[in-house]
Amino acid sequence: MALTLAEANQVMQAAMDKAREINIKISVAVCDGGGRLMAFNRMDAAIWASAYGSQGKAIASVAFARPSGEHRRGRGRAHDPEPGGGAHHPQRRGGGCVWSGRGNRPAG
Repeated sequence: MALTLAEANQVMQAAMDKAREINIKISVAVCDGGGRLMAFNRMDAAIWASAYGSQGKAIASVAFARPSGEHRRGRGRAHDPEPGGGAHHPQRRGGGCVWSGRGNRPAG
């Protein structure tokens, strides 16, 4: 079943509500199953780079079919022997903006 825009917006809103609850400023990106951006929002006062990081993490979550927090060494990370990866690599698919971190989960 494909992710709808309404569902993507619900995921985004839930993330923003949680950020407000714990008093942090974030950017939220939600991608469909093909790694294409469906919804994005940057909260007031969120750092500028979070816009790029959130989109890269969302793409990586789709590419590896698991939460981005599991994309670290020692947690089942898919290793790419070539820095920057091949054409299939999330860094290439996302325009080179994949940053490591924790927190994203594949939607759906």
